[in-house]
Amino acid sequence: MIEKLSEFKTAITLIIAVLACIASAYCGAEYAAMKAEAEFYEYRINAAEKLKQAMDEKQASEAYWRGQLLQLQSSAGRERDEIEKRYRELLLSVSVGGSADRANDGKRMHDSAKSTGDGTNLPATAGAAARADTAQTDRQSRSGCSVCQNALAKAKRRIFFEAKERDICAVHYNTLLKLYNSVR
Repeated sequence: MIEKLSEFKTAITLIIAVLACIASAYCGAEYAAMKAEAEFYEYRINAAEKLKQAMDEKQASEAYWRGQLLQLQSSAGRERDEIEKRYRELLLSVSVGGSADRANDGKRMHDSAKSTGDGTNLPATAGAAARADTAQTDRQSRSGCSVCQNALAKAKRRIFFEAKERDICAVHYNTLLKLYNSVR
């Protein structure tokens, strides 16, 4: 009986040892699963923090570049407005200056007609005869002159328009170049 009791004790000890091993393995597996889950959630938390930090940096960068772009656009707008203003002034000077020149030319012609001679030291009567001959040619040349003046004024306006467009294009190019260099 002692032997049976001893075998029984050994069998119970063996069963208890096996059950302890199974319980230990189960607890170890649960611990490993919990540890892996904790690491996974820690990784997700770190990833979420990095994503939030990257989004904040992106928003700050976008806000900075949006501000830079607005500043460059307003600067380009001011330069474009200045070009437009100079263009309008040039157009006014061409249209007003052209008519003022023609008015002055007519006034000079009228003043020379009032003179006592034609500048060749001839008496007034000889000057009057000469003026009668030249008056008709002056009328013809004045109409031809006005055609030339109008054509010249149109050409100047066209040249100013082309220059204005090129200046505005240069402003836009310089703005893009500044933006490119600042981004680079």
